[in-house]
Amino acid sequence: MSSLGEKPSKQGKYTQEEKEGVFRELDRLGSVTAAARALKLNPMTCYAWARKAGLPATGKHGQTHRKHSQEQKEEFFRELDRLGSVTETAASLGLNRETCYGWTKKAGIARKRAEMPQRED
Repeated sequence: MSSLGEKPSKQGKYTQEEKEGVFRELDRLGSVTAAARALKLNPMTCYAWARKAGLPATGKHGQTHRKHSQEQKEEFFRELDRLGSVTETAASLGLNRETCYGWTKKAGIARKRAEMPQRED
């Protein structure tokens, strides 16, 4: 898993095709980090491209926030039904886990801690 502080895996310039790929993935996934991960590119480079393109970077860790489409939310809930885990579903779709938990809470299906299995002593 890559991190924001990780050095680029590739030295030198990126191609225009790679840069365009980031924006395609950003539209699909809604996250600069997820787009960078999907394309195996340096996240900091991708954030720089997003900022240069005028996309806001307002999150507490500098994430570029974008509204998620209704189709993305519907896909999340379909996958959630299949996988049964918000964390796994969010990761598989490249979505922010906390955003997905918010969606489940609004939908009235968020689990309470008391409903989750407890670790035995």
